[in-house]
Amino acid sequence: MPRRDRNPRHVQLASIRLDGGTQARERLNDEAVAEYAAAIQDGHAFPPVTIINDGHTLWLADGFHRVAAAQRAGQDRILANVNNGTMVEAILTAAGSNAEHGVRRTNADKKRAVAMVLSLPGYAQRSDREIARLCAVTHPFVASCRRTSTDEQDQDTDDGQEPREEVQASALEEAREHLTELRDALRAAKRLASDLANGAHGAFLNRDAITSDIANAIAAVEGAMPARECPVCRGHGCATCRQTGWVSRLVNDHAIPTDLEN
Repeated sequence: MPRRDRNPRHVQLASIRLDGGTQARERLNDEAVAEYAAAIQDGHAFPPVTIINDGHTLWLADGFHRVAAAQRAGQDRILANVNNGTMVEAILTAAGSNAEHGVRRTNADKKRAVAMVLSLPGYAQRSDREIARLCAVTHPFVASCRRTSTDEQDQDTDDGQEPREEVQASALEEAREHLTELRDALRAAKRLASDLANGAHGAFLNRDAITSDIANAIAAVEGAMPARECPVCRGHGCATCRQTGWVSRLVNDHAIPTDLEN
């Protein structure tokens, strides 16, 4: 388990990574973010968020609504419990969070949490009860998620799509091309936001919050760039590579066990 040390502490929002696949919500509740932001501006103190420090990167594991609210309220730092661990441990922490506190989880949130854990190397083979414990759901719910995933894959085959046998270099290059285009567009948006904030038209823009959000989006896109053929399935398609046959830079750098490197 991650080691605790000197908690809680204040952490710069700009230093927290939100793009490591640790978001267990299907989507953020904007009403909750607005309510939290107003409360922050009124001086209300929220419980610390949870961050996992892998020695190089601070991954947000619990507290996405609070971080979004702090950004919207114009804050530059947030109170956090920072624990040492890996990105995989951050994902596991996120998957079981908000079961008893925070914004109530929807069924879509629970399904996303289960899918996150099942996509980790080696976790698809674990029992429904163990996955349920990690995600704070029931084991029949996990079984239902597995059946749905299997049915969708069977439907793809029935529709005439051949099962993927090996990753094609062209698929990686095509993904890299589209993601590079998105990254460049975000960089242009960041420059535009800065330029507007310096002029009369952007007098009421919160430049720091906007540029921080865009910077996180850019980091997310760069982390999603293809790195190599999936070492778990060797390009055949599996939960870890999300049936693409390749893994992203983030997954490659932080979620692939060392015994799969060769």
